Amino acid sequence: SGKPQLTLESVDAVVSWQSLLAMEIRLACLQVNHPDLHIRRDAQGRFHIAGILIDPDDKKDSGFSEWLMKQSAIVVTDGKVHWQDDIRKGIALDIRDIAGSLENSGADHDFTIRAKPDLPGTETLEMKGSFTMPSGKKEPDAVSVAVDRLDVDTLSALIPFLPVDDSLYRRLQGYQFAGKLADIAVEWHRQDASAWSVKGSFDNLVAREKADVKLMENDRLWPSGLGVVGLTGKVSANAQGGSLSLDSTQTAILLPAYPAGKPQTFDELKAELAWTQSETDGLVLDIQEMTFRQKAVTGRVSGQYTRNPASGNGGAGSLAL
Repeated sequence: SGKPQLTLESVDAVVSWQSLLAMEIRLACLQVNHPDLHIRRDAQGRFHIAGILIDPDDKKDSGFSEWLMKQSAIVVTDGKVHWQDDIRKGIALDIRDIAGSLENSGADHDFTIRAKPDLPGTETLEMKGSFTMPSGKKEPDAVSVAVDRLDVDTLSALIPFLPVDDSLYRRLQGYQFAGKLADIAVEWHRQDASAWSVKGSFDNLVAREKADVKLMENDRLWPSGLGVVGLTGKVSANAQGGSLSLDSTQTAILLPAYPAGKPQTFDELKAELAWTQSETDGLVLDIQEMTFRQKAVTGRVSGQYTRNPASGNGGAGSLAL
């Protein structure tokens, strides 16, 4: 294109005394100020970072990533990224006000990142987290991510720019997402698929199919007719079970059993649910308490739902209210 693909206003480095012991350059701090980076996905799906073709099939390791993880601290201030996707007809996005840090101590690594998409109505995205990656490995063993506050509308605005395959792209484009998330914490372990956990709260959450988009069955993220509008609460879950608490007002629930376009609306919807999942007992869902108000109608429900494929009843569940 003739334009610079990477510019750095300044780079500051402080050499660590550990260089003497390691017999190689170790930095106490590497600070990159005002970087300006171009990233492009070409029409063949290949990525170009700072004008350099990144070949995912190239197994050669330059050693740069391992060297990076050995530095005590890396800081980026006031950065910019220019994204261009030739597969999506050259769609482009600028991300500004990028700031972040990476602190390394042996196999333990802590990071923070903040960035603002240059799109109308979007908010700054921030996250922090940690991961463990023993020396010599290319992928982390364990990762934890925490987000204090996340604007779902901002994430939704980014969907057209995501470099995902066509199938997932169509699916995401067919849904409406909105609301706020807070106090999010996610953990997972690469070597143990069951060692994961997620928790957080949601406010005025919207997740539903767009009315003006006709989705094919293979393009659905979940069964047709399911959706929520204005849901507020908090959730905590792992492979063994979890809990869900709802405290919503002016909420709409869409279920396949309801006529199209006729969701059940609630002036108030509160619930305390808990569930466990195991090979021996299957799924056990305790509806500790659920209360609702629809205009002059109020209701209260409690009970238990169980489903155990090993029970010999064909895997059918049972509900006691």
